[in-house]
Amino acid sequence: MQFREELRQKIEYLIDLNYLSKKKVVLFGMNSTVYQAIKILNSNGITATYQVIDQQNETGKMKWGVEEVYYESFFQENYEEFVVLIINNDYLRYKALFDRAGYIINQTVFVDYEIKSEEQKNYNEKKFGLKGKINSILEIKNAYKIYHILRKKFGDDKPVLICNYTGIGDVYLICMYLDSYLKQMNCKDCIITVIGKACMKVVTLFGIANVYNLTVQESELLVKLSMYLQDENRLRDLMQMPQNPNFILHNFVGKRLNLKQMYIYSVFHLLNDSPNFPVFLEDAVFVKEFFARNNLIPGYTVILSPYANSTVGYRKEVWEQIADRLQKRGMTVCTNCSGREPAIKNTISVSFELNLAPQVLEYAGYFIALRSGFCDIVSQAKCNKFVVLYPDYNNFNGVGVYEFCSLEKMELSDHIIEIKCRFDQENLLVEKVLEVIG
Repeated sequence: MQFREELRQKIEYLIDLNYLSKKKVVLFGMNSTVYQAIKILNSNGITATYQVIDQQNETGKMKWGVEEVYYESFFQENYEEFVVLIINNDYLRYKALFDRAGYIINQTVFVDYEIKSEEQKNYNEKKFGLKGKINSILEIKNAYKIYHILRKKFGDDKPVLICNYTGIGDVYLICMYLDSYLKQMNCKDCIITVIGKACMKVVTLFGIANVYNLTVQESELLVKLSMYLQDENRLRDLMQMPQNPNFILHNFVGKRLNLKQMYIYSVFHLLNDSPNFPVFLEDAVFVKEFFARNNLIPGYTVILSPYANSTVGYRKEVWEQIADRLQKRGMTVCTNCSGREPAIKNTISVSFELNLAPQVLEYAGYFIALRSGFCDIVSQAKCNKFVVLYPDYNNFNGVGVYEFCSLEKMELSDHIIEIKCRFDQENLLVEKVLEVIG
């Protein structure tokens, strides 16, 4: 978790300094860093041009939505068009080629996705040397401080459950089965920690009182403390999933777990599926004013949701085509986005509170989304057309997005239209979406 947050900060720092906006972005390798980087770039409105690989027979294919190119072919192109993000090991491997092609460190090639400085020389010593061991001791000490804050605020008579993940869909599923888990553990209550305001809002949808918001760093410290204590009755990291018998059974009979089943059988070890759904607010006055303020047509508005933390999305040009074709039909089109996420070109940027989201979608009439945690939360909304798009690829762990996260397979909805499509079939995707909208 901390790795992804640090990578996000590095990439967004380069974006803010305009290093990645004036040239084509190129990523080297097929590692987990590249996979995360593609998602972070997408959420900032940037699509990488190439993913450079060392297998010539794979060149020209689309991997995680980015075209693969053989490294020898890449170094024959004009270096002035590109800016390269690469991990240190790969850079050392290709250093002679970078030098010969004219790439310059901290200008057109960024090793470890950051601007290198003299301070970097001290980093390894701090992390891996004697200082690193001292830091580990200090981390446990600091983790205890956080733990004592929780105990002082909420009491000593309940377990602390750590949700060390920023995905709102995961937090939603955890909350769905939290009551069943507590009953099975003979606990009346618990303390749950989350990362960020968005996750806090998800927890409050379920009326859970003992919730505490942590930073990524604080949450990581608590996870380390849980590993040190080894006592789930006091402190448990919910994202650690041991292979209990149910988990093994579901995998060895050739039946892959979906995301919901993973939480039921592997995280909570539940014997049955007994979910608890949230109660959303209804505020007709606010929703009507919201639509009037944004010049949206009730019942004939399409809300696009093109961003996700855990899924590599389709190119922005695909969403622009969908928006343009729908607008030509007379529909108003808006983009549900926040923070650094840009609205799709020529659409209206909107955002709304999670506790009103289903009502907003139903009042709009139409919803088209890349599969994200937001889809879990609004899955009960009854829209005229509720369309969820699943890029047809396996994530870095080899799991298919649709196979693992299908809302229908997870039995969260029976009225959603799900479309699975490869990155090299984006034109077909546009036509499929327009067809189902009607």
